[in-house]
Amino acid sequence: MSLRPQMRRPNGFTIFAIFALCCFALLALVHRQVSGASEDAAMRSMSYDVSWTGANGRIEAASLEKYVARYAALDTAEDAEKARLFYQIFLSRLDTWNSGGYKVFLDQSPARRARFERACEKVVNLAPDFETIENPASQERILSVLSETSSTFERLGGESQTFAIAKAASVRAELKEKQRQQNWLMFALVASGIGLLALTARQNWRLRRANENISTNAERMAHLAKHDTLTGLRNRLALDERLSFLCRYQPRNDRVAVIAIDLDGFKTVNDVMGHNAGDALLVATARKLEAIVSAWHSSNMVFRVGGDEFIVIAHIDVDIDNAISLGHELVKCFKQPIETSYGNIIVDLSAGVALQNGTFEPEILMDADLALTFAKSRGKGHALEFDKSLRNNLHRRIELEAELKKAVLRGEFVPFYQPQFDLASGTVVGFEALARWSHPKLGFVPPDEFIPIAEGSGDIVSIGRAIFETACLDALKFPDGTSLSVNISVVELLQDDVIEHFRRSLERTKFPPERLKLEVTESVMMTDLDRILTTLASLRSLGIAICLDDFGTGFSALSYLTKFRWDELKIDRTFVKSALTDPVNRGIIRTVRGLASLIDAQVVAEGLETLEQIDLLKQMGCTVGQGYLLGQPMPAGDILQFVGAQSNKSPAVMVLDEEIVRIHG
Repeated sequence: MSLRPQMRRPNGFTIFAIFALCCFALLALVHRQVSGASEDAAMRSMSYDVSWTGANGRIEAASLEKYVARYAALDTAEDAEKARLFYQIFLSRLDTWNSGGYKVFLDQSPARRARFERACEKVVNLAPDFETIENPASQERILSVLSETSSTFERLGGESQTFAIAKAASVRAELKEKQRQQNWLMFALVASGIGLLALTARQNWRLRRANENISTNAERMAHLAKHDTLTGLRNRLALDERLSFLCRYQPRNDRVAVIAIDLDGFKTVNDVMGHNAGDALLVATARKLEAIVSAWHSSNMVFRVGGDEFIVIAHIDVDIDNAISLGHELVKCFKQPIETSYGNIIVDLSAGVALQNGTFEPEILMDADLALTFAKSRGKGHALEFDKSLRNNLHRRIELEAELKKAVLRGEFVPFYQPQFDLASGTVVGFEALARWSHPKLGFVPPDEFIPIAEGSGDIVSIGRAIFETACLDALKFPDGTSLSVNISVVELLQDDVIEHFRRSLERTKFPPERLKLEVTESVMMTDLDRILTTLASLRSLGIAICLDDFGTGFSALSYLTKFRWDELKIDRTFVKSALTDPVNRGIIRTVRGLASLIDAQVVAEGLETLEQIDLLKQMGCTVGQGYLLGQPMPAGDILQFVGAQSNKSPAVMVLDEEIVRIHG
């Protein structure tokens, strides 16, 4: 790519202006030359007026001859003096004829020049005779020479008059042509000036239009700089300005809430329906949020600050008891389908609310974001109001993030095992390995607290691999025929060496792959479906069974049944929990059982907590179950004792005195 600056091409007006200036300069130069030529012609008309010179010479020659003749006849002293005077005048005239325009006239004809020279010589030679003009002989010689030369001077005078007339006519013609040229030059100058003025006026009009367009574009750019191009909402820059304004000018008795909003499942919409559908959802969400918050207060504002992240600045009326009610209202409104150009789309909304009474502080935005983070950690469609305990929880999260890597190196993560039972016989048929973290100072850290942190930092890979290898070694001591179920995260599945890792681990531990089950959730399938399916098929080729965990809670659960041959479907605990009271959930469980039969997959129900649930699931054809009612997660050292104690009991006998032991985590 060239680093040389790009030169702007000149516009039409610039080109014309340069052309007009060049024309003016050229016309001015030509005009100057024409004017000079006219002046020269005028001067020549004056310098070549030889007719007058010749005529005067003829008169002076005649006068000289007259006074000489009178003196010879009358012999008066006055006539002698006049004769001598006119002789001197005539000599001066001869000098005049031999210079200037008359000289040019004489030089044009060699014969004329010769006649003139001979006549002049004779006249000049009369000087001694004029000194002795009183002598009759001198008078006779003078009159003889003057008579002889007068015809020459008369002829020269006539020729000079003819020459002057011809030259004057030529000069007049030249002057007339120059005058015509000057007239055309003046016309061209005037026309060019008018054209330049017209174009200048047009350019001024265009400049005014350009200034108007610049002003309009400046306003539009200022609007774009503070508004999101997709939704038209105000953006983060506008949010910062609004928060700064509220920090400076908010009345102390005003109540302002900042609500941080995030759409739950937006990424799924993008992945499944495409980014155009995601954009349509964002636009529809923006309009819906504006409609809701403007109904609360006319000065409320909605901002889009990220992909599916929004901020609402809401002024709280005095009749609203608490700000969290606004968050709950938003969550409730988004339980309804959102109409878009791609059809109705259902997404949940999570909200974090921070309320400011009195002086407005900019930290309120961070408080709302923190409340949103914890609201999303509770699942989809929750609203949470900020309080100082959330800040303490954040500090604990930061502390856990710092301790996580150390815990992996120290081997603080160990697997606990929750038994899976054949619901008909009460026999233990398998165990699910669950990661547990016991910190020397922090104590027991629940999985729902450290697993999201580990997934976000990438440490889930090292934790998962350590748990897997330990579980394989432990499961070698479990009763023969029991299976081992291990959860695998999307981060692990996307590792380049995932297949080689499982192959080497099975070789090192000598654990039979036919006893191993890998459990993946539907959220894993939504990440990179083609790559995930290829990886699962490769794992299955090692002899490992692949199970779909939390079935029915994803965005498009049924579609995954046609994309891969699953060995097991695990019914999510949310369906089991409400199966006794909700006929819809019971219908879903029956449907899952029927689908599993069609694809030859086993069905496992998790979250069993009552005998009634066990009986109901058995009636619906579910054969395997797990839950705290049947057996809580336990370390490997307790497995053999537990299995021995349960070998002669049925699930109904496991809950003596109707006491259900629940150890969460």
